[in-house]
Amino acid sequence: MKKDFDRWNDNKKRIHSEKNNKQYHARDILSANTCLVIPLTSSTDKHPMRVPIGIVDGKEASAILSQIRTVDTKRFLGKICYLNVEVFDAIRKAIKEIL
Repeated sequence: MKKDFDRWNDNKKRIHSEKNNKQYHARDILSANTCLVIPLTSSTDKHPMRVPIGIVDGKEASAILSQIRTVDTKRFLGKICYLNVEVFDAIRKAIKEIL
């Protein structure tokens, strides 16, 4: 597979030059310009670092706690969904257990 680094670089420049950050709400953010994110997977493999969160984009999804990272909010294209309080609390509890 040939990677298109030129297109990726053009997108990165465009995103970096945008003035406005995307909109977000409580339980979504860490600060005004950065956000703590947890990637999702549709894999059904059981693992202590994966917390089931329900259906996202029509597929059963889990949060992959081992891949938590901070990203610039300018990279956001849009929101897929909003976690309910129970799922968010389950993720927080799982993170506390691994720390």
